[in-house]
Amino acid sequence: KPGMTNEGKLAQIAHTLLQRSADLVACQIAGIMEFQKRDLIFIMQGSLFWKGYNYKETVDKTVKRLTKYRAQFVKIENADLLGAAKLIV
Repeated sequence: KPGMTNEGKLAQIAHTLLQRSADLVACQIAGIMEFQKRDLIFIMQGSLFWKGYNYKETVDKTVKRLTKYRAQFVKIENADLLGAAKLIV
């Protein structure tokens, strides 16, 4: 865009990348639910999903556009460690 600073251009690129990333995650989630033919609960990890600017909201909105099934997102502290521990037991 004419007159946009380098900082503004970088912010726009970052916003576009986050949007596309969230849309791709939503596509995968919707695909899983379409395959299973039911609502599902997804354990989500990471600060990008939970704290990224509008990331979770974008994923949720895109999933709703792609499928009739409902996705629920939950956060379980140390889910990766707990899951690995269950494999050992």
